[in-house]
Amino acid sequence: MASPTERSVEVKLLGVLLLSVQAAQLTVGPGGTYASIQAALDAARPGDTVRVAAGVYHEHPVIDRPVVLLGAPGAVIDGDGRGVVLTVNAAATTVRGFIIRGTGANQSREHAGILVTDADGVIIADNRLEDVLFGIYLKESDRAVVDASPYLGPLEAVLGHLHRFCAVVIDRRTASIYRFWMGQLEAWEVLGEEEVRKDNYGGFSGYAEQRVRGRAGTIARRLFKAAAGRVATLARAGEFDLLMVGGTPRNSSAFLDEVPSDVPVAGVFAIDPRTATPMDVRDRCRDVAAAHDRRVDRGMVTELMDAAGSGARAVLGLDRVLDAVNQRAVDRLVVNAMETVPGVVCTECGWLMRDGRACPACGSALRSAPDLIDAAAEAARSDGGSVRYVVGESPITLAQVGAFTRFEVSRL
Repeated sequence: MASPTERSVEVKLLGVLLLSVQAAQLTVGPGGTYASIQAALDAARPGDTVRVAAGVYHEHPVIDRPVVLLGAPGAVIDGDGRGVVLTVNAAATTVRGFIIRGTGANQSREHAGILVTDADGVIIADNRLEDVLFGIYLKESDRAVVDASPYLGPLEAVLGHLHRFCAVVIDRRTASIYRFWMGQLEAWEVLGEEEVRKDNYGGFSGYAEQRVRGRAGTIARRLFKAAAGRVATLARAGEFDLLMVGGTPRNSSAFLDEVPSDVPVAGVFAIDPRTATPMDVRDRCRDVAAAHDRRVDRGMVTELMDAAGSGARAVLGLDRVLDAVNQRAVDRLVVNAMETVPGVVCTECGWLMRDGRACPACGSALRSAPDLIDAAAEAARSDGGSVRYVVGESPITLAQVGAFTRFEVSRL
């Protein structure tokens, strides 16, 4: 029977894998919908699971959106001695259960069994690599997990920063509305000058000048108002978390003047809607999302440091955080995503310590805890607290971890 900790990990992992409540299951191989892995990956949406039946697949799949790629026992991806076998270019992707073999032999071209490029929070687990120049090559990718039993902290760090964005690219004649999630851009809706002239559009009826061409400024204002109304409707329906706006500074500002104050805005980016490609928009969205997360992280860390320095309900450093966790005082834990510290945990009451022979609280035996910070995060959640993983350099890097507390924490 699984222990409570193992069951907790299983539940957490299931929640991570099911990134979308509408995630689809795509099947590859005999009896499946797709004959090749790449065909299924091309058809998948972010959060979907691609299941590959046993068999040998002679291909070089590229994952460009966050998915779960699962191989049944006996599923083999064979590169036939050419290039990289499997390439992962999307954050929060999982690859499990494959035999991967047959790379090329060119070191300068990074011929690897699995090449992870510019993709954070990837899990590579339970795979066997054979006849490869490089096994798993991580290039410009942070918080990737390569292990038979995935450690969830790094992936949670990524998922905690993955908001659902609505991106509006607007000029004075057209508003293009996109979904942006997990680094991927998807066209959503387009509103044009013709739409805002219709007397039945979105409640904007009864324009007296329906037959008369309005001036460009009048049309632009109507477009901005109509687009802002549509975005507000989507936000209130829970379709996205944060808004991004792209265009000239003048048009972006005029549009934002029409957006209701209850629609949260992540940022604005400069772009020429007439010449921008979807890839240009995607790259600008990635920049805005990263800048937004940095601002949020910096603000939280600054708040934590100020609170701890002024003697308010906050603690800094692993030892003080362990005091807070053991007293069940943590309201919000703030963690440097890249830190791991081994320690021990009581087998009976869950008391956390750096080391020791017996639990100081109940006298029971201790067992090894591979990472005290991850254990503290799990304990904080169990006691009703929340956890925020900070990505990148910040003052919390030196302290490793800190916490806002519900009450003053005694030194133990």
